Amino acid sequence: MERKYEPADFPYPLNEDMAAAYAAKGAYDLNPSDSNKYWSLKEALYQIRLTLKSLSITGYVTPMLCDEIEDYFWGFLL
Repeated sequence: MERKYEPADFPYPLNEDMAAAYAAKGAYDLNPSDSNKYWSLKEALYQIRLTLKSLSITGYVTPMLCDEIEDYFWGFLL
């Protein structure tokens, strides 16, 4: 899977959240009919959103970058 954002390029805890989302996406792709895999992916995406919101408020990440990252990761569900 081609990655647009590499976790190593971002601060903690966003890097761990991104890695978890990529792992959840890989597991979901192997068995898309498994609802547990779907919910795990969705939970990982919500965690990214919360982390981005926090990093945006503290100034570590720009609001524009937050929107781009969120759009990219939420695209995993489409």
